[in-house]
Amino acid sequence: MQVIGGNSELLEMILTLMLSIGQKYEMFSEKNNVSVNLINFVPQIFNYSDD
Repeated sequence: MQVIGGNSELLEMILTLMLSIGQKYEMFSEKNNVSVNLINFVPQIFNYSDD
């Protein structure tokens, strides 16, 4: 599955979904923890197409 390149719309949808999940998750967790989780997760999406 290639994320970078032809599927930029898919990547945008994933990032938007992650942000909406993060905003909802803030109700149950500290804001800093949500930010750390998103920051750690985003590079995995961008690096997913390397293999």
